[in-house]
Amino acid sequence: MQGALVTFPSYKRREVAGMDTYEAVSLIIMFSMYLISLLSLIIAIIKLYERKK
Repeated sequence: MQGALVTFPSYKRREVAGMDTYEAVSLIIMFSMYLISLLSLIIAIIKLYERKK
């Protein structure tokens, strides 16, 4: 008894870009630097509004 092979059309379109390890790690580092800078900007804005009160 053989099982049926089920394929989805999204796999054929290749929506996900293939990356090697170097590209994946550099993307993770860039995204984390973006989050850190965004967080520090939010903290600076909050401290600025607290000083004005």
